[in-house]
Amino acid sequence: MERARASPEPSRIPVFRSGQDSGPWQLLESKLKRLDEQQPAKPDPYARLLAGICKDSVLLLKQLQTSADSLRTESAGLKQQLRKAQQRIDELGAADTQLRELRADLARLDARSDASFEELRGQLRALGDKQSEQARMLDRIPDAQELSRQVRQDVAADRDSALSRLEAELEKTSSETGKQAEELRTELRVLADRLVPLESLHQVAEVRQQLLDEAELAGAQRSFQELQLLRGVREAPFRWQLAGYQRLREQARREGQLRLYSRPFGIEREGAVRCVLRLAASVGVPAGQEGGDAVQIGLELLHSAKLSKKFDFCLRLLDRSGQDRHLVKTFSSSELIVPRYWFSRPASGLVSFALLVSEQRLLREGLLFKDTLSVEVGIL
Repeated sequence: MERARASPEPSRIPVFRSGQDSGPWQLLESKLKRLDEQQPAKPDPYARLLAGICKDSVLLLKQLQTSADSLRTESAGLKQQLRKAQQRIDELGAADTQLRELRADLARLDARSDASFEELRGQLRALGDKQSEQARMLDRIPDAQELSRQVRQDVAADRDSALSRLEAELEKTSSETGKQAEELRTELRVLADRLVPLESLHQVAEVRQQLLDEAELAGAQRSFQELQLLRGVREAPFRWQLAGYQRLREQARREGQLRLYSRPFGIEREGAVRCVLRLAASVGVPAGQEGGDAVQIGLELLHSAKLSKKFDFCLRLLDRSGQDRHLVKTFSSSELIVPRYWFSRPASGLVSFALLVSEQRLLREGLLFKDTLSVEVGIL
């Protein structure tokens, strides 16, 4: 086992030793030729035997080399044929795919042609039925000219009868219209007669309202202590809540501009009540450039007394929270309808310092909360 595993010893023959060093069979062949050229006087039989074996081996190697070259050439040819065959297979695969697509297209075309054929057959059948119906109708008409004459006669008769009916209806309508106009005139005269006492009622209502205003003013003059008085910044402002705004707006659209008043309140300056005011709001006023309706808010002077100095107060609208006061306008007492020195006067009904606020602004800034508009007047 140790001998078998040991590496072979190098040959003692110079030719084979050099062949082992070089390796190729060409070198072995050249060594054998050189050995033949030396031709020793007494060649060793073993050397001759080995030389013969080597020559046979060289010939066999040549044949094997030739066979390997031919096999390599044949293998290259087979590889080229294999590549061509693979290309052909790929082409056939693509052609097969196209063939499948063509078959699918042909199947679709076949189905469409069948459907078109069935539709055409139905149309031809309907056309045949229509032609048969026309033929039956033509068979029923003995004479087309006679039928046309009869039709013209019928149309003329119908036209004459229609004109007669229309004239009768127009006469009837005109007579009814005249009667209705006469009834309308009678109703208008009756309504005019009824409006006379209604105007008197309106005048009575205006006088009654004036008396109520004067009574309210007289009551305010008699008992100023019952009014809410504004004295300065620390005093609670006067608040007026205008509830049901949507209802008021609809009423203003039906009946025209609507004016509403708050309860009176007073302003105390220099130790006395110098003026009694009340808030006024007009609903349904045109908003101008913004479009739509607006609310006009102002002050009406009910009572005034002499005052040596003017003062400032502000008008506010409250937002939806009711906490943060939205400042709308600040103005001086001299901006009212009376000058700086006030004197007692009756209620004039004239609202001064009107402020116009559009409904769009009310909705945009959240000044309408639960359909209620809250207004405040305070002293600065």
